[in-house]
Amino acid sequence: MKQLDVVKIKRVDNEIITCELMTIEDKLDDFYKHIGCRCIDIVERRFGGRLFDVVCDDEALLSSEPGLPTSLWFGRKEKGEREEVLEGLFGTLLLCHNDGNGNLTNATPDDLLKIQQAYMEAGTTDGTTFYCLKHDL
Repeated sequence: MKQLDVVKIKRVDNEIITCELMTIEDKLDDFYKHIGCRCIDIVERRFGGRLFDVVCDDEALLSSEPGLPTSLWFGRKEKGEREEVLEGLFGTLLLCHNDGNGNLTNATPDDLLKIQQAYMEAGTTDGTTFYCLKHDL
């Protein structure tokens, strides 16, 4: 079976999100095991300006308690307005790339640095502060 280098992103608590470069098997069962889910989706998002394929839990928001988002995308704000959250990715994420033909390709150590630069502080409407990654489409 083909091996795939991915950046695994996992929320530990309100402040800590781990990011590690690891090698997994490029097969569905391995994605399920590392994410801790039973249905995945693969979406393209930018972290630190670099485009990634994000393998994520497709049913994360159906959970009765999805927890805090691992990554957020904000809408543009007008001067003096608060940024609006447009999307959240929840749960453990696996980031890699693709070859343009539907095949996933390896993440690199430089990718890990780009993702770590996307770490930011965010807050909820009730004033709770937490940390997450910021992504763009």
